Amino acid sequence: MPAREELPSTLRRSPRKAQQTWGRTHDSAVEQYGEGERAHRTAFAALKHGFEKVGDHWEPKQHPGPSDEQAARSGAQARRSDRPTAGGVDANATKSHLLDLARRLEIRGRSRMTKPELVEAIGRANDRETARARDGGRRSTRGPKTTKHGKRIRALFKAFDDSGENAHKRRGELVTKMIEELTVHTYVENEVMYPQVRALLPELEQDVLESYEEHHVADLLTVELMALNPEDERFAAKTRVLIENVTHHIEEEEKEWFPKVRESLSRTQLREIGEQLIEARESAPRHPAQPSALKKTVDALIR
Repeated sequence: MPAREELPSTLRRSPRKAQQTWGRTHDSAVEQYGEGERAHRTAFAALKHGFEKVGDHWEPKQHPGPSDEQAARSGAQARRSDRPTAGGVDANATKSHLLDLARRLEIRGRSRMTKPELVEAIGRANDRETARARDGGRRSTRGPKTTKHGKRIRALFKAFDDSGENAHKRRGELVTKMIEELTVHTYVENEVMYPQVRALLPELEQDVLESYEEHHVADLLTVELMALNPEDERFAAKTRVLIENVTHHIEEEEKEWFPKVRESLSRTQLREIGEQLIEARESAPRHPAQPSALKKTVDALIR
């Protein structure tokens, strides 16, 4: 059976490149080995070389390569081995990356986990999210619902508020992370979500225009913060203004017009937007001074 007719549900919620990698390898393996488990296993091995499973879908790896010890084996050696796989989790990723995934998946106790424990916990969380999606649950990859990303940003805001007034080094590190997260956030929404919503749902035009302006304010504040030393008397005050503005922006979108988008668009349209968001996030600038980030800021001014 052609791959397009039996594409696994997790891949249907993943970027097109992941679907193509699995599909092409699957069809080639069918020609060589025939239909069955071996063709599927070969397709997933190719997929896991360049992608990792995150929740109910697959995302591009930071560094392509084998995901675990079993994946590093090949041929008859791999087929004879009884070593367990990591189930799509990139066990060879850095602990820092695994902790980031654990935060996204809201895994409790992650800060105390060893690297193997993180791999196992992420695998269990992925299984839960996949089961929930199959049961009809809604995920962020199926349309404009940035709850997970919003929670990461809010966590940084809370950490800043909880830090002491004299924790200058810690506050500087937190603001650097805020700037990175917000640069990605505003870029993917400006480049993908907002243009799509304006085109498909003209009745939300004013909401989208207001969001563009809120992004512009956030962009200006992040640029100004980059020029300040954490010990500067305006650093904490300007950061709190940024936190207040972005918190209002996220809450307004998630509670007011994102639900309207999900109610008005078809599942196919939401899935397509979700795939584009994932792809845009992979190539998004991480720093306001990067050319694509500067272009995004200029575009917001002239829309």
